[in-house]
Amino acid sequence: MEYVEGVTIETVLRSGRIPIDKAIDYTAQVLSALSYAHARGVVHRDLKPANMIVTPGGVVKLMDFGIARMAADQKLTQTGRTVGSLHYMSPEQIKGAVDPDPRSDLYSLGISLYEMVTGARPFQGDSEYSIMAAHLETNPPPPIQVDPNLPPALNEIILMSLEKDPAQRFQTADAFRSALLSVQGSGHAARPAVPMATFAAAPVVAPVAVAPPPPAARSHRGLYIALGSLATIAVIVAAVTQIPKFRHTAAETAPAAAVSAPAATPPLAPAPAETQPAS
Repeated sequence: MEYVEGVTIETVLRSGRIPIDKAIDYTAQVLSALSYAHARGVVHRDLKPANMIVTPGGVVKLMDFGIARMAADQKLTQTGRTVGSLHYMSPEQIKGAVDPDPRSDLYSLGISLYEMVTGARPFQGDSEYSIMAAHLETNPPPPIQVDPNLPPALNEIILMSLEKDPAQRFQTADAFRSALLSVQGSGHAARPAVPMATFAAAPVVAPVAVAPPPPAARSHRGLYIALGSLATIAVIVAAVTQIPKFRHTAAETAPAAAVSAPAATPPLAPAPAETQPAS
């Protein structure tokens, strides 16, 4: 096995929450790994900060596929039995789903991202039952309620990843990653971290007077789901439109180069004055 030098994100969180730009970068790297695994029919099923290690160079490695399973493998779980880490388990895992799909991993990663940027887990409880019930029945406090300085778009992305219904979450790791990178590219992720906040009793002020109501917070979800596909389409369109231009330009410039080459050698006889090239 590969030896990886570094520390887990769980260890990093013991010193406080992670700056927004780093949290987005770490999560995007994990999503790249998940995209690779999911494309090959592998669901991790135990995604949490303790299974993400950061090397000294800032590279994130996703570890511990010990309870991962192939989509067609029915031997690693049983009906009615939950598998995974309770604080990060998806609702369908808690219900004992025999065959959780990749969207279950995206929920668990959403919990991890929530913890990275706020320093707290979205669901708390004094017993295993209360934590499981929260995953199934309770809406998480919006991250922007914990820290009003979070970018509203990041708040929306995290809440979307934590939807109880898998159909309302990001449908692929690539779509989740594209949405995160759009926040990183907007410049909002560069905001400095502030001291850890506590959960407020009422919605806290966002960049406008009041935090957006739930319907508005979900207004761009279709856009985020489509981002993964749009990125691929843009690359294809650019290639199709630029290749003909490149070929046309090459065809025009090639004869000129061939004509100018003999000028480097002095002519055998003086050229007529009216055609003498200027020196």
